[in-house]
Amino acid sequence: MSFLNQAPVNDGGQWDMAYNIVEKYGIVPKTVYPEAFSSKASSRMNWIITAKLREYALVLRSKSKEGASLTDLRSLKNKFMAEVYSTLCITLGTPVKPDEKFTWEYYDKDKKYNKYTGTPLEFYAAYGRRKGMDPKDSFSLINDPRNEYGKHYSVKHLGNVWGGPSVKCV
Repeated sequence: MSFLNQAPVNDGGQWDMAYNIVEKYGIVPKTVYPEAFSSKASSRMNWIITAKLREYALVLRSKSKEGASLTDLRSLKNKFMAEVYSTLCITLGTPVKPDEKFTWEYYDKDKKYNKYTGTPLEFYAAYGRRKGMDPKDSFSLINDPRNEYGKHYSVKHLGNVWGGPSVKCV
């Protein structure tokens, strides 16, 4: 718990973590979900989320020691995660849901008007995967002299999407 509370929020991660999010939620053009001030300067937002996550960890541990049931603890966790989501929506804007239709109007390189309507998952399937360059086929390169080079490795409990593929390293 001490380790997790040191830095429960970070801007970075492994390639597989980005891939897991894209696979689960899809992608949209930047004009559909534009940059927010807090996505360019995230230190204040990260500070707020970190403080709240530490507070929530204390509450959950306290309730657990008091004998709260697993159902009650999970309910409390869900409430806390809803608060985190709400805070992120306030600071970053509300994202398009994976199955929510959006319309993107744009001009191509020949200045021809185009219009796309679909969900973030459909957009990812149509434009996020290139032949021979599917993101699922990528992995992180690591340099860890404790392990043999040229082999496939994974780190237990290192992931960000429940049920998503594990982090792959070579």
